[in-house]
Amino acid sequence: VSTKPLKHVEESIVRLEHMELEKQHKLDKFIGHESEIGQIATAIDSLYDSIKDMLEAEKEKQKALVESEAKGKFLANISHEIRTPINAIVGMDEMILRESNDETIRGYARYIKNSSRMLLGIINDVLDFSKIEAGKMQIVENDYVVSDLFHELAEGIKFQMKEKNLEFEFTIDTSIPSVLKGDEI
Repeated sequence: VSTKPLKHVEESIVRLEHMELEKQHKLDKFIGHESEIGQIATAIDSLYDSIKDMLEAEKEKQKALVESEAKGKFLANISHEIRTPINAIVGMDEMILRESNDETIRGYARYIKNSSRMLLGIINDVLDFSKIEAGKMQIVENDYVVSDLFHELAEGIKFQMKEKNLEFEFTIDTSIPSVLKGDEI
C-alpha cells in the first residue's frame, strides 16, 4: 500500500491549519473516488473551497463597511458645507423679518425662512438615511403643533400658487390633536 496519498492528505491538512489556501493539486487524482482516500480528498477539497468562500465574503463585508463609513463621512462633511451658507441666509432673513415693516418683503422673507427650513430638513433626511445604513440612527422625539406644520407648508408653496393663479385652502380635522410627538423636523 502506497503511503503517498496519506502524505498528500497530511500536507493538505497542515496547509489548511496555516491558512495556506493555494491548492496543491496532489490530491486531485483522488477526488471523487469511492475509496477512503478519495472521500478524504473530496472533503479536503470542499473544505478549501468553503474556507476561501468565507474569507472572500468577509473581505467583501469589510470593504462594504469601509465604503459605508467613507460615504457617511462624506455626507457629514458635505452637509456641513451646505448648512453653513443656508444658516447665513436664515440669519440674514431673520434680520429682514425683524426690521422690515413692508408686508410684501416680510412675505418674501417668510418664504425664504420656510424654504430654508425645508432644505435643511432634506439635508437632515439624507444624513438620516446614511445613519440608518450605518446602524447609527437615533429618533429625536419632539412636540410639534400640527397647524404650524400645515401653515409652513402653505407658506412654502404660496408664491408658486400665486404665479399660477391658483388658490390653496386647507382645513385641519378637529379630531386631530393640536400637538403631536414625532421625530425632529
